[in-house]
Amino acid sequence: MAESFNTPCASSQPDSWLSDHLIERTSMTADKIFGKLPATLIPGDGIGPEIVKSAVDILEALGSPFEWEIRQGGLAAIKESHDPLPQATLDSIRHTRLALKGPLTTPVGGGFRSINVRLREEFSLFANVRPVRSMVPEGRFDDIDIVLVRENLGGLYVAFEHYIPIGDDPHAVAFDRRQYARRIAQDHRVCI
Repeated sequence: MAESFNTPCASSQPDSWLSDHLIERTSMTADKIFGKLPATLIPGDGIGPEIVKSAVDILEALGSPFEWEIRQGGLAAIKESHDPLPQATLDSIRHTRLALKGPLTTPVGGGFRSINVRLREEFSLFANVRPVRSMVPEGRFDDIDIVLVRENLGGLYVAFEHYIPIGDDPHAVAFDRRQYARRIAQDHRVCI
C-alpha cells in the first residue's frame, strides 16, 4: 500500500473567523453520523501525488469523512501491474462509487490509451458539469452564474480521430453531437 495521506494540518489553532466558522460547521461531519465513507484515492503521475496530498490535507482540515482506498493508475500502475489502469483500481472505484485522482500520464502518439477516456467509458461518465460564478465583485466579468456542460463519450474527447471533409476543407472536423446532447438533457431534465 502507498504512503498514508492522513497528515494533520499545520496548525490546529483557528486564527480567524473563517476557521472558527468552518470548524463549527464541520463539527457534525458525516463520519460521526454514518461512519467513514469509503473512497478510492489515485495519487497520479508527475505532480499528481503532491496535488492529491494537498487536496487530502485540505479535506482533512475540514473534517473529511473519507476512508481512503489508495490504488494506482498511470505510470505507477504500469510498474506494479503492467497496466495503466489495473482491474484492482477499477474494482475499488466500482465498490466505493467515489474517487479522487491526480493527473495521469497519457503518452502522445502511442503507448497506451488515455486513462481518463478509459475511466469515462468504464463508468459511463458522459457529462462534465462545471458551474461558473463570478468571485470578484465589479471585476472584469461581473455577475456571471452559468453551468457549462460538455459531453465526454463522443467525438474528440474519446480520441475518435477521424476527419469528415466539409466543403472544400479536407481538414475540417464534424461530429453529430445531437445524440450526446439528448442523453445529457434527458438524464438531467434540461431543455435543449
